Amino acid sequence: MPSRRTLLASLPAVALATGCLTRTPGESGVASTTSTTTTPDDDARNASNETRSDAEPRPVRGTADVLPIERTVTGEQHEYVPSNDTVKYPKYRSGGDVSGYGYQSFDEWATIETASFGASALKDRFADEFPNSEHVPVALSAPTDELPFRLTVHLETRLDEDGNVISEPPMSKPETIAVTPETIRGTIHLADQTSTQSVPVYVVAVTTQEMG
Repeated sequence: MPSRRTLLASLPAVALATGCLTRTPGESGVASTTSTTTTPDDDARNASNETRSDAEPRPVRGTADVLPIERTVTGEQHEYVPSNDTVKYPKYRSGGDVSGYGYQSFDEWATIETASFGASALKDRFADEFPNSEHVPVALSAPTDELPFRLTVHLETRLDEDGNVISEPPMSKPETIAVTPETIRGTIHLADQTSTQSVPVYVVAVTTQEMG
């Protein structure tokens, strides 16, 4: 199993290198990728639109059977380095182009790829089960003291200041848990190398409310 430090260092690269993962704020261990600068006037204007959540969301493991996936990674952007069993991969992108590369052990890289491909497969499953679920985030979540490196399905219900529902997910938490696999098991091929890794999957439901 990849180390916690290595996986934490890998998260920014995954967010830049893949389009199927979403990093969502509000969950322990997951940092927002959005950065903003505000002035005092901005803060005053934004004060009326602040939101709050009454409780820290508790992740619940999916209960559906293990979802197996198998993918072969090809192309010039990934290279297996046999001398030290590592993979050279795109670590930074600028304007859609690769601006820098990083190196990971083959198994660590395969774990990240399992999460990436697994998130895409999970989104496809939701699309088959629940109409209008394409905007439900499937987030790559960093390991914490209590939870391992994982994928998280994030369900958010938003209320206005009077408690009226502004928006809600297209499926309930129990429905989501029932179709979410407990684990993504990925078999990843690169060059003549193969690695099989497992990534657990959790569901988080949170309600946020605007404050007047």
